[in-house]
Amino acid sequence: MSVDQSPYSVPNANLEADLSKDNGISQLPRFSAWWVLLLTAFTFGIYAFIWLYKRTVIINKIQNRKIEPWLINTAISLFIINNLLSFYTGYSGNTIDPALQIVSMIMSFTGGIFSLVWIFKVRNRLNYIGNATKGSRNWIGGILTFFFTVIYLQYKINQMIDDCQS
Repeated sequence: MSVDQSPYSVPNANLEADLSKDNGISQLPRFSAWWVLLLTAFTFGIYAFIWLYKRTVIINKIQNRKIEPWLINTAISLFIINNLLSFYTGYSGNTIDPALQIVSMIMSFTGGIFSLVWIFKVRNRLNYIGNATKGSRNWIGGILTFFFTVIYLQYKINQMIDDCQS
């Protein structure tokens, strides 16, 4: 019996070919986009930030163009501060101070901008990881990303994972 035919020999596998096709996309969790929508709605947007943070950590591990931690921390901090400010103004029972309203609006707007920048950075990294070119099946479009954010991104991640497995 030769070494190649031995049941105890190490199987031959071309791992490099599998990695080049996958490019790390299978490290991202496959999760229903409908669950992302429901969890985001039930948690009043908190789950969207959890989703973004967890995917960003994985993306930063599997690719060289890292998403900056200061952007993540700023977006999350502004979201938390704005929500605390909204709860305070909503439950205070007194008339709302106009200066506090202006501060809340500015923080809400600024937090929204930072969140969108973060979402689009994740989108760009996913397009790169998925080897997506404009017009291809796996391309993550900007308009749908703007309107459907993490729900659309999870849908496209699932699609990329399915394409790598087939």
